[in-house]
Amino acid sequence: MTKAGGPTKYKTEYCDQVIELMYKGHSIEEVAYFLKVDKKTIYNWKDAHEEFFHALKKGADFSEGWWKLKGTQNIENKDFNSTLWYMNMKNRFGWKDKIENTHDVTVNEHIEKAKKSSDVKQKKY
Repeated sequence: MTKAGGPTKYKTEYCDQVIELMYKGHSIEEVAYFLKVDKKTIYNWKDAHEEFFHALKKGADFSEGWWKLKGTQNIENKDFNSTLWYMNMKNRFGWKDKIENTHDVTVNEHIEKAKKSSDVKQKKY
C-alpha cells in the first residue's frame, strides 16, 4: 500500500491483465486480488489512467459475456445451479426481474376518483 502522495504501483501492462482476467469471468474484486491491491486502488487507477478505464470497461463486457455463455451452455444441464447463476447475474450485472404493469390507471385518476367519492359522502350529510 502506498502512502498518500507516494509513488503508485500502477503499470500499463495491468490493462492487458485486467482484460484477460475479466475475459475469464472474473470481477473487479478478483482483479484487485490478482494484482495484490485493494478495490479502491483499482477505482483510483480507473480515474487516473484513461487506458485502465477502457480496459475495465472492455473487461466488464467480457466478464458479462462469459457468464451469459455459461448460462447458455448449461441451459439443459440438470446439474447446473441456475438459481446461483441467476443471482450472480442480478448482483453483478444489474439484472432485474421484469415487472409487468397490468394497470392502466394513473395516479391522477386515483386522486380524482377519491375526491369524487369524498364529495359524494359530504353531500349525504
